Amino acid sequence: MDITNKNRSLKINKQFIAFLLLLTGISIWNLGLNDIWMKNEAFYAESVREMLELGSYIIPYYNYEPRLQKPPLTYWLILPSVKLFGLNEFAIRLPMVILGVLSAVFTYLLARIFSEKVAFFSGISFGFASQIVANMRYASPEIPLLFFFTASLYFFLKGYRENKPLYFYLFYLFVGLTVLVKGFPYYIVIGFILFLFFILERITKNIGFLNFLQKIHFIPGVVLAIIVGGWWYLYVFLEQGNWFLKAVNKETFHRAFNYHDFLKELRPFFYLWVLVWAFLPYSFVSFVGILKLLKDKRFYFFLSWLLGMYIVFTLSRWKIPNYFIQAFPAIAVFAGYTLAEYKNFSKLWKYIFYLSLLSATLFIFAYLFYGLYQLEMIFVFVLILLPILLLLLQKKSIYIPLYAAVCFYIVLVAYISPLIEKYRPYKEIGNLILSSVPDRTIPIFVEEKTLNNLTFYAKRKVYSGMNIEEILKHKIPYVAVVYEKNRSLFENSKILWCGWIYKNKGDSRILTLLKYVIKAEKGDFSGFDRMCVIFKRGESWKK
Repeated sequence: MDITNKNRSLKINKQFIAFLLLLTGISIWNLGLNDIWMKNEAFYAESVREMLELGSYIIPYYNYEPRLQKPPLTYWLILPSVKLFGLNEFAIRLPMVILGVLSAVFTYLLARIFSEKVAFFSGISFGFASQIVANMRYASPEIPLLFFFTASLYFFLKGYRENKPLYFYLFYLFVGLTVLVKGFPYYIVIGFILFLFFILERITKNIGFLNFLQKIHFIPGVVLAIIVGGWWYLYVFLEQGNWFLKAVNKETFHRAFNYHDFLKELRPFFYLWVLVWAFLPYSFVSFVGILKLLKDKRFYFFLSWLLGMYIVFTLSRWKIPNYFIQAFPAIAVFAGYTLAEYKNFSKLWKYIFYLSLLSATLFIFAYLFYGLYQLEMIFVFVLILLPILLLLLQKKSIYIPLYAAVCFYIVLVAYISPLIEKYRPYKEIGNLILSSVPDRTIPIFVEEKTLNNLTFYAKRKVYSGMNIEEILKHKIPYVAVVYEKNRSLFENSKILWCGWIYKNKGDSRILTLLKYVIKAEKGDFSGFDRMCVIFKRGESWKK
């Protein structure tokens, strides 16, 4: 199908709506159960709280200092939910669920240039990808970025196919909003994707570069994108000056280009491995689709999307799995087409396709079996296996990896998350500090660790990563979170709490955390440190 063919109506398949409801249910279920996750989510939850407290809606604050590393659109998206449902974990995370589901809808609409069936499978392979489901359950810029990024490229494709200026201007508007979520480098990312698309279009249609720019309304569109995404940078620069430039340099240029050993840090296959687990249950299917459709002209736009993301973020020094989820809609289209059309493949490609289904299923069930075995819940695993026979009898083997993934997500939400929360006492500590030491001008000093989410729950300034000597030298009243072995060093003090705190710097790697939680359930606390919260009385604290 030529990419310039007309689009279909916006009516969405009822079966796809049913899957969206399932995705929404899994994502909302126990959404407010977990304490704010350390570091990344803490930045956004606390910055929203301080926006409300300080009334500073353009310049975000975290830990009562300007947080200028990222533009403020993510905070703004969370604010209406917080005002509607209160300042709690559920309200802070709910916008991520909504935007994640809408991203699945845009993926579905993108794939409809092929067929309704391709659109359906593209939408569900995207929506139930492990990294998407995981990111929809905590507040961070990844899902808002994904939504605006996907919407922008959807409007570009629609404008390019139908040659309607309105869609191009919506594209540039959403590019600007994408930048307002994560920063100006996304002008470059999206621009590079379109440049690759132009090269492929030139090969097939011999279109000139100036004609291409004219067709996409480049000059007025870029002006619109710069105004929408760039005004915040100008405003903050005028307000904060050098502080802002240092923050941008550290967050952007330092992460992207500050190589110490280029060949060692390049890691060209990093995101290939990320795709193996992050796009489950259909990562292996997507690989089959990419290989089979690599030279198919109908997929040039999605190939440009995927290659553009892969090249840019592979060349960037700082590599984080979440950076690559903006490529998932394009990957989903390859997976969706393969799932929809595999019956028309040659015998060899059919064998490869079925092998990809089997590989994904075994991959997921291996993790599920390990977790349930460690939790002594093998009977649950046996019950989970039984419906697979029904899927095979109904000749629905293409849904088996999806079924395995949904089972994994349900076990994670129903059993594993509540178990993990027993070993994440940050909300308990914060509320205890707030009730025992209500004067919020009294700060918190944390020995060695970085407890980012403590600022949110205790609602005061937190100084992290201090050594015990630095803490003890202060004469002012303060709250200290210190190793239990050092509690005796504090005179004229009151012990508010003692217990176990996770040893690692962050708890975002859930499988690693789960490993130590399971050990702790069996009496082995090697993954945790015994710490105490102490209120040290002293001279009057001056903020």
